Amino acid sequence: MGILLPPGCVTGVGSLPFADPLEAVAFVADHSPVLPFWPQLPCRHPGEGVIAQGLGPLAALLEPAARPYCWQLRCGEARAFAAGLDGDDACLIPATAAGFFALEAAFRAGRFPRAAAVKAQSEGPVTLAHCVFIEGESLACRPGWLNRVTSFVARQAVWQVNRLQRLGKPVVFILDEPAICLALSSASPLRTAEIMRAIAIVLHAVREAGAIAGLHCCAPLPVGMLPTLNLELVSFDAHLPVDGGGWFDLTRAVVARSGYLAFGLVPTGPKPELGPADLFAQWLRLAATAGDVITIANKTIVTATCGLGLATPATAVSVFERCRQVGEKIGQLSRSACA
Repeated sequence: MGILLPPGCVTGVGSLPFADPLEAVAFVADHSPVLPFWPQLPCRHPGEGVIAQGLGPLAALLEPAARPYCWQLRCGEARAFAAGLDGDDACLIPATAAGFFALEAAFRAGRFPRAAAVKAQSEGPVTLAHCVFIEGESLACRPGWLNRVTSFVARQAVWQVNRLQRLGKPVVFILDEPAICLALSSASPLRTAEIMRAIAIVLHAVREAGAIAGLHCCAPLPVGMLPTLNLELVSFDAHLPVDGGGWFDLTRAVVARSGYLAFGLVPTGPKPELGPADLFAQWLRLAATAGDVITIANKTIVTATCGLGLATPATAVSVFERCRQVGEKIGQLSRSACA
């Protein structure tokens, strides 16, 4: 299944700095009308952080761990947690994913007349396995647990796809896997083959359900490995270094599948505020190393970098406005080549 997006189309990584899901969905309708996404709202509820949120009803068995962004099983809950990962109820729940259900309602109310597709996302199994702990040890360190988490994430991804397909639009599903960068280091107890297999299982399930399958990573990309995943979309932080040769091969493979590259161009952190001209120049440098610039322009989606969920609503407005401005420059470049 393919989609046709305008060059420089704007979407979101996922998180937004709102507590009210209706306000968040209204923001998406205003700032991402062509490729809307369901908003994740970490300011609304602790369980809306991507780790707990991705575990749906099983988040009730967790409590915050001492490590930032990590969670641990409550004492005595390992058996129940294993049974839940192996069970059938792999879904999102309103308590910790209110934005998903608010987006569904807004679609049915006709709030997204310009939508070409709808975007869903979930934390990947490798990242979850590194960020959930049992008795001080991550699931990644325990034999068999990555397989359990992978099966759960795959079923939850299919649940999202099936729900959103009822809205009558193609679905783009993005697996968020910052821990994939561990495949290039010795920092993970998992072997590279285990990491890549877990990701491939989820992406295969997404494709089998009829969605477009993509990967997001806010860490340095192991670009040499990614072509084996047959990605139809790659979402990444455009301010992080990429390997030139591997980057060219990856982008060529994605474009050959009529896929898209989501450039995280607009910083959300404490960096100097870059204007549209600077951001366009950054995109142009990367696009030039990926092949024909006009071809890449036609396959470019513009996003912010990660971290917007912990910013302020005013920052979100500023960030998405700059996404729109640089996206327009990319669109103008594409149109000028066709004139």
